Amino acid sequence: MLNFRTNVTPMNSWGFPVNNTTNYDGVIGLLQRGEIEVSSVGLLHKTARMDIVDYAGETVCYEGTFLFLKPSLSDVSNIYTLPFSRAVWVTYLVTMIVFSYALYVTQRTESGIDDSEATRPLSLTDSFFTIIGIICQEGSTRDPRSLSSRIIFLSLLMLSLFLTTSYSAIIVSLLQTTSTAINSLKDLMNSPYTLSMNDVVTNMNYVNETTDTEIKDLYFKHLFTQPHHEAFTKSAVGVAKMRKGLYAYHGDADAFKIISETYDEYEKCRLKDIKMFSTVQLALAVKKGSPFKEHIRQRARWLKESGISDREYKYWIVQKPKCHGNVEGFNSVRLQDFYPALLVFAYGLVLAVGILILELLYQKLLSLKYRRY
Repeated sequence: MLNFRTNVTPMNSWGFPVNNTTNYDGVIGLLQRGEIEVSSVGLLHKTARMDIVDYAGETVCYEGTFLFLKPSLSDVSNIYTLPFSRAVWVTYLVTMIVFSYALYVTQRTESGIDDSEATRPLSLTDSFFTIIGIICQEGSTRDPRSLSSRIIFLSLLMLSLFLTTSYSAIIVSLLQTTSTAINSLKDLMNSPYTLSMNDVVTNMNYVNETTDTEIKDLYFKHLFTQPHHEAFTKSAVGVAKMRKGLYAYHGDADAFKIISETYDEYEKCRLKDIKMFSTVQLALAVKKGSPFKEHIRQRARWLKESGISDREYKYWIVQKPKCHGNVEGFNSVRLQDFYPALLVFAYGLVLAVGILILELLYQKLLSLKYRRY
């Protein structure tokens, strides 16, 4: 459009101060030394560069984001407390207490009428453990004899059946459900995810340029606490680790390209992104005081307003993969998914063994006491 030819000089850096001096390397260094007239790559607006170069025209936005696969619900919460609301749990507990007492009364009445072994007297504690057995689908140690006891017993069994069936069905559904709890950078930092970023100088130096305390916490608490090669890694490595779960990688078009080529459709549907940077507009830079600044600025503005810049950007730069069909696939149940149930089992086992030891000690003490007399 401006009728000039180019001699392109490739560089491996956009341009940063050398040893904390005013001398720059990379593209900015070439412009500073007058070795080139214009940058053919978009550069970030930075206050420190304003005395060295002039920005001639906006190009596209930098869209680096933290990418991760939405976690399973069991990764961020205890799914065994989610099937029913608190009101349902309280109502069920109160109902069980009422039924437990009613069963105790009816069975005590049975014992008063019939003194056979089948209707031996039961304590309130026995009735309570009978209710626990019914809830856990284990039955009862004593069969009801009277009509009233049978009605209560049948009601308990029906209530337990309906509750267990509903609870189990919801648990199966929750095991395959992904969580939508992570929606901000703060949520991501408070989650069990391991964070890493693309291995580029801009990402490593951004902590020195930002005043956002949240982003500083991200660097000092989540990135700098890791080995450098793990906190700042290549796109191929970061994207591969994302597939294993609970890993978030800050990448851009390179990461999108790898995801588009290697991820399955259901994984693309689970893909989520959270921006760390605010929208950053890149711009062409020219040598300070360059007479070509205005010409380039006008043409760059025209390209942007006409939509050509946006069209070329979407054609050449890989965009975030889209989910087709909204299918999130099937995930095998992991040990972590039913870890709370295993924990309850382990606590119960330890408690049972502890009580057994106490009972044995108590019986031993009783036997010693009787021997003395």
